[in-house]
Amino acid sequence: MKFFVFHLMPYRDLEPSYSGPAWVDVPNRLYDPRLGHRYYNEYIDQLLEAERLGFDGVCVNEHHQNAYGNMPSPNLVASILARQTERVKIAVVGNALPLYNPPTRVAEEFAMIDVISGGRLIAGMVVGGGPEYYSFGINPTYARELFYEYHDLILEAWTTEGPFGFEGKHIRLRKVNPWPKPLQKPHPPVWIPGAGSLETMEFVAKRRYAYMGIPYFHIDVFRRNFSFFREACEREGYRPDPEQAGWLVPIYVGESDEKAREEFEPHLWYFVKRLLPGITIVPPGYTSERSWLAILENVGTFMESAESWEDIEKGEYAIVGSAETVYEKLSSYIRELGVGVLLGLFQLGSMPHEQALENMRRFAEAVLPRLREEFAAWGGTGAQPMQDRPAGDSQVETSGTVVSEASREAAVAKKSWNVQRKGEGSALVYLHGFLGEGLGTPAIDRLAESGFEVIRPALPGFSGMSELEGIDDFEDLCFWLLDVLDEEGVRKPALVGTCFGGWLAAEFAVRHPHRVERLVLTDAPGIASQQAAPAEFFGAPFEKMAELLFYDQSQPFAQLLKAASVASSKQVRSGEAVLPFLRSLAATARFAWNPYFVDSKLESRLGRIACNTLVVWGAEDRFLPPAIGRRFAEAIPMADFALIEGCGHFPPLEKGEEWAEIVVAFLRS
Repeated sequence: MKFFVFHLMPYRDLEPSYSGPAWVDVPNRLYDPRLGHRYYNEYIDQLLEAERLGFDGVCVNEHHQNAYGNMPSPNLVASILARQTERVKIAVVGNALPLYNPPTRVAEEFAMIDVISGGRLIAGMVVGGGPEYYSFGINPTYARELFYEYHDLILEAWTTEGPFGFEGKHIRLRKVNPWPKPLQKPHPPVWIPGAGSLETMEFVAKRRYAYMGIPYFHIDVFRRNFSFFREACEREGYRPDPEQAGWLVPIYVGESDEKAREEFEPHLWYFVKRLLPGITIVPPGYTSERSWLAILENVGTFMESAESWEDIEKGEYAIVGSAETVYEKLSSYIRELGVGVLLGLFQLGSMPHEQALENMRRFAEAVLPRLREEFAAWGGTGAQPMQDRPAGDSQVETSGTVVSEASREAAVAKKSWNVQRKGEGSALVYLHGFLGEGLGTPAIDRLAESGFEVIRPALPGFSGMSELEGIDDFEDLCFWLLDVLDEEGVRKPALVGTCFGGWLAAEFAVRHPHRVERLVLTDAPGIASQQAAPAEFFGAPFEKMAELLFYDQSQPFAQLLKAASVASSKQVRSGEAVLPFLRSLAATARFAWNPYFVDSKLESRLGRIACNTLVVWGAEDRFLPPAIGRRFAEAIPMADFALIEGCGHFPPLEKGEEWAEIVVAFLRS
């Protein structure tokens, strides 16, 4: 059983008047470097004190642009600890791999820390929190791909003699030859933290790494997650050593239960109410559908939802009390959860330096020795093979140039599509927006009843991200659309697109003007205007999305989004109703994340469109203001502009009859 001191290095003195999120958009005018100077030195002193008090290790972690944890470079702190300590393990939990390009920098810096410390590094690797993808502009739909591929490269850099070449989907290096290499062989231990993602558990189990449970959840969530992790290990053919599982939890030891609460509670609420807001933001495509459903199951179990001390105690969000109380609770939960590593947060929120040190001392003197004695034989013997089940094959054979496992899995795109057809007459291809409207929507059916054969392909990714394998940009998407048209026998249709479908229609028309008879763009992103820019959408709560998309908030989809925002129904809470929308957001983010809903080259190419064009816009579109539509109409040689009053971003849904009448009149003219 191992005991670590974990530190966040929070900003302890946010202005009382500030009530916004602590992540991404928290104004950096609130940061006082003079306070930061004191904080950093105090926090490093606390970590150094951990060695003198007899802890087994210390933990640092990485976060960016926030007040919650001021450690954008945990490797800098770890290098200080490597030089100024002699015994404790130094766990960097961890480097957010997708944020590093090239990731060989992680391999090199971790190797430096391992060599400086004499082989005491624990190498933590993480996908990175959702907020980081907003701060860095990294496309979240590639989060897992980047993590797996960069992980492969780092492990190869540590274990393969260089120089060698690495060929991945996202990174290609002709010469990988890191100096230095780690002291520990074949490489330092790897810890992977997780908040319940099933993919993370399976990844850790397959490679026999250690899984660290991220805190701030109800104890029931930890019960489920560690059970899922053990099941994942058993599917790989072994029973994990307890030291393959770690529990991260805030701990406070006082002279009595009452005194502990009195001393700890103000700092806890500063943490919950001032530092947690914004941490749970999940960008589209960042996690899989099944992991998203698992997240929805945990609605209401996150510490931020706690309103009273009774909530804190019931959920065991923090272990607080006298030495006896803290010992009894930890002893019980260590056994129940089956963990062999305890990661204690002894400084939390606004807790001052001396109080944090005293908390560590009380734990080290009155709790730690008893836990060590009780769990002396708990873990450390290694994973045990299961006789009744074959071990999973986790090895990846390589020779010559290394090809990442992740890139091999995504190497071949599937050519498949789902096409709806209705009506008779001239061909009209309808490209839908991220609400997936199509045949069955009255306005689209009206087109099919007006002398047109409506052909509505389902855009790739809108039924699941696996459909986007091999499709990374609009060039790929336009070739996909060419394949659909050729296979469906459609030579030169009228092309009608709404929202994201309008963007694709414009991109297609500038590349293949000879394949478009007429063009209709409805509230399409893709270009910028000096007078207006797309509103922040991906990071908005569902309720805000409804306000951006619809002028009439009684519209059924607006109501669904508002219901999802408060998880007010069993259907929404289970994810059944909102999953199609989440899939659509993820598919849209693949192309619109960065640059944000803009193709910087599109506007200069709009002059290539060689057909009559109609640009239709909702006058009250709060997501893409009408100025963007007028800009489209000005840049396309033969374009007219039509504005629909009392309508938001989706005229086919909100003003369907009027929209269809305008479109039909244009196509017939």
